[in-house]
Amino acid sequence: MTSGLARAPLAAAALVLALSLAGCGDGEPATPTAQDSPTPSVSETAAPTEAPPSSSGIGGGPAATDTATATPTPSDAPAPSETSVPTPSPSQSPSESAPVNGPPRTYVEALASFDEAAGSQEFSRFASPTGNLYCVLDSPYLPPSCELGTGAIPDPASCPADGPSQNVGRIEFTDAGPQPVCNSDTIREPGPPTLGYGGVATWPGTSVTCLMEKYGVTCIDPQTGQGYVLAKGRYQIF
Repeated sequence: MTSGLARAPLAAAALVLALSLAGCGDGEPATPTAQDSPTPSVSETAAPTEAPPSSSGIGGGPAATDTATATPTPSDAPAPSETSVPTPSPSQSPSESAPVNGPPRTYVEALASFDEAAGSQEFSRFASPTGNLYCVLDSPYLPPSCELGTGAIPDPASCPADGPSQNVGRIEFTDAGPQPVCNSDTIREPGPPTLGYGGVATWPGTSVTCLMEKYGVTCIDPQTGQGYVLAKGRYQIF
């Protein structure tokens, strides 16, 4: 009985020792052999891919992403139609246009109207049928002239502001040709004969001749190829 009890502690000690030895063997790391080390395959190890450089030029930043910008497509809506604006024709000055059977515009036209006149009469002075026009072909005091009673023509280019009148009321045939006169006087004398419409007045002492028409009076000098038209509200020299 006593010997059995004495062997029990020994058996227990042996068991503890065996367990200790077993634990030390398991705790050491096993040294791998060349056969046991796994060989990495190409498919298992991926080479690092380099990120494309940033478009901003700063390293380490995220690469810029190109964004496609859509080009705007012209609208299919119809464009507004263009309206053709007629170009106004330039207004014609009295020297460029005249009504049919109206005052002549050039010396040639004036000469043609004299050729169509009914006849001529010798008058040293005369008046129109209405009396508004008065003309003198021969006078010791002034050159051949025609004058308006009413309807003088405003003409700042010919009549200075400080002159006797700002309106042309008479035209005189001087050595320099027909000249507008901004008159405040008159050449009229009582009792002139009347030159009817379509009639031509001449006088032996002058080369100037005048044609009376309803639109006014036309006077020309065939020796110089000059002339003029004088009417109520207008005049023209050619």
